[in-house]
Amino acid sequence: MFPSFFVRDSGPMTAVFPHNDIEFINYLRTKDKVSGVLFHFDSGSATMPSVDQFILISTSNLAEYMVNDAYVFDLSTKSIHDFENPMMNSASFVVPHDM
Repeated sequence: MFPSFFVRDSGPMTAVFPHNDIEFINYLRTKDKVSGVLFHFDSGSATMPSVDQFILISTSNLAEYMVNDAYVFDLSTKSIHDFENPMMNSASFVVPHDM
């Protein structure tokens, strides 16, 4: 479920969305019948920004996604915070390749 959060050594928790997760990006690299993924998240909060993101699945576009611990994360190396009561939810839509 997005957003997921992980705790940094210093500072507030960091939200992770599909376009921040290297495993999700690597998964998209294997798809040849999908043009992209449209992601919308409405936080409903002044303290956390809403997100509208389209990930175009192309070799040149996905080549730009690399783990940099600022915008793209390897979540296998992070401790994901588990909220007892989910505070929000989100939805992702897949755009078929032939549209």
